[in-house]
Amino acid sequence: MKKLAIREGWSTIFLVSMLVYVAVWSLLRADWADRMEFLNWVTLAGLVVGVAASKWRTHPAWLVHAAGALAGLVVVVFFTTAYLDDRIGGPWTKLTWLWARWERWLAQLWTGEPIEDLYLFVFFSSLLVFLLA
Repeated sequence: MKKLAIREGWSTIFLVSMLVYVAVWSLLRADWADRMEFLNWVTLAGLVVGVAASKWRTHPAWLVHAAGALAGLVVVVFFTTAYLDDRIGGPWTKLTWLWARWERWLAQLWTGEPIEDLYLFVFFSSLLVFLLA
């Protein structure tokens, strides 16, 4: 039972979770993109990784943060590629396709052209939600 004890208290975990989920539910309610319900799972993953990282006190802080960031990147890439249409191809093809959009977005950013990309919006929203959690 002591392993389930959290020094900060479970009420703190609950309140932080509600705070994060209110932001996520607001984003979902805005309906800026279809099928973004997976953000609930990204948020849950971020909260679990955050709690686990806070309990991992035997390692240096930079290592814990790097492991959390890597876990977040894996979660976000997984859910973003699952969000993309299967007609694009398999997971690696979807990653390549998303990378090409990223390169085009950066080129447009540097030239000052208007930028609109739904799929990068979904990716960055997922990444932001994970980091917020």
